[in-house]
Formats: sequence, C-alpha cells, structure tokens
Amino acid sequence: MQNKKYNLTIFIFLFSFQSFSQTIDTIITTPILKSYFSYQTHTPLFVSYFLYHGGGECSRKSMSFKTDGLNHSATSKDYSHSGYDIGHMANAEDFANDCEKEKLTFFFYNALPQRAKLNRGCWKVIETNIREESQKDSLLIICGGYQFEKQIGAILVPSYCFKIIKNFKTKAIHCYLFPNDDSNTFSEMEIAKLLKLIPFGNTISETEWDFLRCQIGTIETDETLRSQFVTLKTDETLRSQSATIEDNRGKHRKYLPYVFTEQGVAMLSAVLRSETAVKVSIQIMDAFVQMRKLVLDNAALFQRLDKIEGKQIETDQKFEQIFKALESRTEQPDKSVFFEGQVFDAYVFIADLIKKANTDIILVDNYVDETVLTLLAKRKKGATATIYTKQISQQLQLDLTKHNAQYPTITIKTLAESHDRFLILDRKEMYHIGASLKDLGKKWFAFSKMDSLTNEVLNKLK
Repeated sequence: MQNKKYNLTIFIFLFSFQSFSQTIDTIITTPILKSYFSYQTHTPLFVSYFLYHGGGECSRKSMSFKTDGLNHSATSKDYSHSGYDIGHMANAEDFANDCEKEKLTFFFYNALPQRAKLNRGCWKVIETNIREESQKDSLLIICGGYQFEKQIGAILVPSYCFKIIKNFKTKAIHCYLFPNDDSNTFSEMEIAKLLKLIPFGNTISETEWDFLRCQIGTIETDETLRSQFVTLKTDETLRSQSATIEDNRGKHRKYLPYVFTEQGVAMLSAVLRSETAVKVSIQIMDAFVQMRKLVLDNAALFQRLDKIEGKQIETDQKFEQIFKALESRTEQPDKSVFFEGQVFDAYVFIADLIKKANTDIILVDNYVDETVLTLLAKRKKGATATIYTKQISQQLQLDLTKHNAQYPTITIKTLAESHDRFLILDRKEMYHIGASLKDLGKKWFAFSKMDSLTNEVLNKLK
C-alpha cells in the first residue's frame, strides 16, 4: 500500500512539473536526420533519426564539427575550455558504414554540450547497445536535452539529456534520462513520464505538431479499486446472499455466496440474534459507512485523476501520429534554400520528387547532360519523362540514344523561350528550381512550389 502511495505521489509530481522550455525556430532535414533547432539555445532541442545495421569502418579522425552557415549556430569557440564535449545526438559511428553520411553528423545542429564523463561514459554505452540492437531490427531514435539553464559562450546547456528508442519489430520503447553532470548515471523510465518532463507540445509549431505525432506514451492504470474486506474471483458473477432461486430450478443454493451487500447485512442482522452475529453485523455496516465516506471525501481527487487519464489518452493519440509521420517521411517542403556544398541533400530532394510522379514528368531545363538522364531514370515504372531544353547537342543526342537503348525512353524537345527551370509532376504539381539539375548544390539556389500556375505553363508548352 505504501508503494502504491509513493508511485501515485511521483506520478502527480511529474504531471505538475513545469520544465524550463524553449521553442523550435527551424527544422533542419538531412538525408540521415531531422534536427529541431532553437535560436534561443543555439542548439537542437532534439534530433530524430532511423537506424538499421548501424556501424562500420569509416574513420572520423579527419572530421570536425561545422556550422553549415546556419544562423544562430554554435561554434567551436563556444565549447573551447568550457569543460563540455560537443556531444553527438545522431551518433557518428551509427553511420560509419557510409563515410559521406558519417560526415553529415558533424554539424552543430546535431550536437549538444555534454559533460565529458557523460558523453564518454554511460551515453556512449547506450549508443553501443543501440547499434547492436539495430543489427537485427529497424529503430527510431529521438535524443536531445531539456531544462536549458546554464550557458557557455553563446549557447545554453541542458541540465538533462534523454534518449527514446523505438523498435519497429518488437514495438518495444526504451527511454533513458541522463543528468548532464559528472555523475555518469542515467535512469530508465516510462515514456509517458519522460514526455511529461519534455515539453514537445510547447516547442513545436501547430503545423509541425500536426505532422509530428507518435504512438508512444501510455501510463499503466492502477488496478481497479478493490474492497479491503472482500475480493471476487475474476469473471464470476456476484451472487446475493438473499437471492431467490428461479422457479423449477431446484430448492437449494447451487453456489456459495461471496459477499453481503449492505442491504443483505441489514436483513441478516434481523434474523441472526446471537451476540457474535450482532457484533459482526455492526462491524460490517461500519465498513460500508467508511467506504462511502472515503468515496465522498476523495471525490475531488477522483475527478482530477479522471481528468489526468483523459489528458493522457489525448496525449497518447497525439504522439501516436508523431512516429507514424516520422516513419513515413513523405512530406516535402513547399519552398526552401540549398546552400553551397549541399550537393547530396539537393540531389536526394530532387530524386524524391521524381519518384513521386505516377504518370508523367516534364522538365524544363536549358542545361542537360547525362546526370539529368540518370536522375529521371529513378522515376516509377510506367511514368513518362519529357525534357524541354534550348538545344540538343550531338553529345546530348548520343547520351540520350545510349540511355534509351537500356532504360525506359526519355523524350527531349527544344524550347528557346524559357530561362528558368521547372519540374512538373503528373501535370498537377510544379516546382520552380533556381539551378539546373546537373548543378544542384554547387552554389546557392532556391526552389518553390507553384501548383496554381501548372496549367498555364502546360498550355504554353503545347
């Protein structure tokens, strides 16, 4: 009974705990991770990524953290002589099977300041265990910090770091909380309790909150309140001491009684007149009175617990959709900017767009070479591809002939009237792209979605 009271106290404390919270100002999406970045802390609040068969042989000796030109990003100077490590959120060794992907973990939007004993101690042990688990099953990992109060340089330091690991095969969820100090300790806790501490809902915009939902976070309910005087066997019907036998079913009781109702005790006391029977009847009646008093005196508490349960159900539903959305990873931004050096990011983005098309793809681009043909070869089976370009050189014609001899046919037509690049998918979606597809990521360029003008452009192409 004392343990139950203690657990209830802890639960109410966690529920009422208010964490020092920041807001997410931008979400950085890369081929390996998603960083929820705060300009106030100059760090991510948390990072999510998927892992399967993590680990490899790539060396990280020549790799160092970069800012990637991100505003409000931390720098190496912030960490210098601070006593804090630059702690990876998405661990570099998780992607050591691909050196280019491993390099993508060395950006400050994937790091939090961590005490050395934490970063090189129990945090690293859990990272190793995660990689071992990923050899068998696919995992989703969310890690970050909360309660940002201290400051080093221009960045804020979390008082705690956390990891949430979901195994998609077994559906198991493990949650770890690490004090960001020199104790080198951690605790494992239920997902619902951890989510009470981490203000996800307060930090994510409404749009992103609709996108980020998950299927974790359930508090196990206590057992149904049972009387301290009597417990019934499961699924057996309560039978009254004074029940009446149905007609034609016999004259005698077929089942032993399990409990007396309050009214049954009153009736019994009128029949049994011995001193012992009277004392027992009085005691039982007193017990019913005390039970009613307990219910009435704690009505407000029971109502609060009902509200807590209702809110918990609502939270469960919200987070159920977070991981579904993270698992699908299908949502594409309507507009954004790629900076110099983001060659792979830009390539993957355009490739994903091409893979979306179901029936046809139209590309307007005056500078086309064999790399563009290779990109379009990623389209779905049965989807046609047409390129409009300023002129068809002998080299391009040769590349096209060789391509069409092996892969589904691509048609190239001349169009001298266009200066910009356009990518039209299924004659419904249209993207204006600031760079030729063969030069993606070499210099800054922007893109934007312009679906409302799709028909107008298609009419001009006829």
